[in-house]
Amino acid sequence: MLFNRKKNVIEERIEEANALFDEFKPEDAYQAFIKLENEYPDNVNVLFAVAVAQNSTRRQKLAIETLKKILTIDKTHEDTLCILPTVTYEYAVQLSENDEKRLAKDYLLDFIKYDNGNKVDLACGYKELASIEESFGNIEKAKEYLKIALTMDKDNKVIREHLNTLNGS
Repeated sequence: MLFNRKKNVIEERIEEANALFDEFKPEDAYQAFIKLENEYPDNVNVLFAVAVAQNSTRRQKLAIETLKKILTIDKTHEDTLCILPTVTYEYAVQLSENDEKRLAKDYLLDFIKYDNGNKVDLACGYKELASIEESFGNIEKAKEYLKIALTMDKDNKVIREHLNTLNGS
């Protein structure tokens, strides 16, 4: 019975912190989640709520670390497996846009590892990798990534045009 009470207290506190988001107080919500994490550092529900709060407050790098921590506790945590690729991809694109291309490449390679079965998402990841390789002058590697992307999203005109441009067509 004590376990159920503890679980209910955690759920209530998560709901209270989420309510702060609803009140347009994201920083207060984030701090509430961090306090919860300090109290329950190995609770995957708390950690997942923390990761969502981190992502929502533009702390994607921390969100990725928290999501990876969840997977060390529960390798099959469905919500984590669902959003980790997206958060990783979005952070990599942000890094790339800020000219942190080497770091972006590392995160994109991680993104591809977390294949969630969405081939269009993966194609976008490979397209981003191709753009980064192209910026490094690695044209052949860029072409290779674009070809992989096209196997996943055959109708993507942007990817096809990018490959044709690199091929000189």
